[in-house]
Amino acid sequence: MVLLSEVGTLFNSVSIPLICAGLGLLFRNKLKVFIKEFIKKLFLVSFPKEPNLRNDFLDIIVNGIYFSYFAVMISISSINYFTSDQVLQSISAGFLASLMQDVFLFTVIGFGLVYANRKISGDDEFKTRIKSFLNRDGLKGDTKERIVNEISRFLVFCDRMDLVFSFDEYDEDLNAVRVVCSCHKTYLNPFKDLSIADDNYKFTLDTDNMDFSNSHRTSYKKNGQILHVSVKYDDQGKVIPIVSKHVDVEKSKVIPYKIKCPEAGGFSTDFKSWVWNELGNCYIWTTTRFTKHIAMTLINETGHDLTLEINGIFAGGDGSDITVGLTGDDSLCYYADDVSLGARHLFNIKKEQ
Repeated sequence: MVLLSEVGTLFNSVSIPLICAGLGLLFRNKLKVFIKEFIKKLFLVSFPKEPNLRNDFLDIIVNGIYFSYFAVMISISSINYFTSDQVLQSISAGFLASLMQDVFLFTVIGFGLVYANRKISGDDEFKTRIKSFLNRDGLKGDTKERIVNEISRFLVFCDRMDLVFSFDEYDEDLNAVRVVCSCHKTYLNPFKDLSIADDNYKFTLDTDNMDFSNSHRTSYKKNGQILHVSVKYDDQGKVIPIVSKHVDVEKSKVIPYKIKCPEAGGFSTDFKSWVWNELGNCYIWTTTRFTKHIAMTLINETGHDLTLEINGIFAGGDGSDITVGLTGDDSLCYYADDVSLGARHLFNIKKEQ
């Protein structure tokens, strides 16, 4: 009975650690997740702050602890098995102590190597970063260079656009409303290490190209006018006038301007104009850059009640156009976020009520 008791004790002291090792191998993924979450809660809430580096550090510790788990279980089994042999038991105990030291050194040195050899793509030059996306086989360096130069100017985005439309006059003979528009845009450069030039930036005004021969009411017998155009750069702090005198527009007018957006900076533009908008014709507006926010204000100063159909981007719902009434001497405000490039109607003055 004593012998059986000793055998059972030895079996438990040896087999239980081995069974634990086997369970750890069987449920290795869950065990690693448990170790990782445990370490994050105890030690790595804020260090290191860089996400990729923090994940690398965690992986080093988790793998070190995971593999050490098996070695510790086997070492404990060996120590318990060699209870009658002091020499072998001492060797097993020494191996276990050495293992724990190696785990510590492995973690510290491994993290140091990861930190020293880490590569943060954001630290590369802009052309190196963007060329890494152009990975088609056979794409030559000069072609990549041309593609980079072509697309870089489109990466400047409009952070905010403020539109104010004032319906100043209704002409029954023309069946049209004179619309005065004031547009302020703020652009940002998303790169801190690259100034972006755009030689094709344009201020454009399109009209309905109306016939004034039968109009006897209004004194504004032109299709439209550009009243003011200016640019202001963040790093200069002064307004640069582009158009300071009124420019008559019969059908369409384009004013080109060369823009250079500074590194980690931006610029703003102001564009003021007016056009005759025939009732039933959509007022078209083109966004040439991705626009983060748009604020649109509609002011009725005609003295007449108007019905307008507003573009669905301002609806904030299913995107369907919305019809609203704008009474005389009244105003409405609408907002839109994350507006993509393209031409779209902002509003359509359907009829006079």
